[in-house]
Amino acid sequence: MNQSMPKINCILLIDDDRVTNYLHKIVINDMEVSRHIEIKQNGKEGLQYLAACAKEGNLPELVLVDLKMPVMDGFEFVDAYRKMNLPEDITRIVMLTTSSNPKDIEKMQEKGITDFFDKPLTEEKLMLLMEKYFVKE
Repeated sequence: MNQSMPKINCILLIDDDRVTNYLHKIVINDMEVSRHIEIKQNGKEGLQYLAACAKEGNLPELVLVDLKMPVMDGFEFVDAYRKMNLPEDITRIVMLTTSSNPKDIEKMQEKGITDFFDKPLTEEKLMLLMEKYFVKE
């Protein structure tokens, strides 16, 4: 781990693909950037987890959410998350996708989702996010 890289308390992975979650967990653990990794299989489970965290006052600092999932997809998750009125300065939402559909990219931009990456999550992508949001100058 880079000595200047901070360690955040929790990263929430929301993806219906267990292999993807497993691989992303390895990347996060290898980089030692989070004390805890929570995994949920769809947006609805992710929202339930966030609601429980909000009651306890310990929201995850980073949520990595898949775009295409059953039950509740990434777009529906973002819409529902915003309606929860949680403190915007605590949790960062990042969309991860395998979609190359220009309409999906356009929809993300329309919804103000500025952080999105192609899957899989790599050390380089995670490093960019950590530096953007968690490294204090």
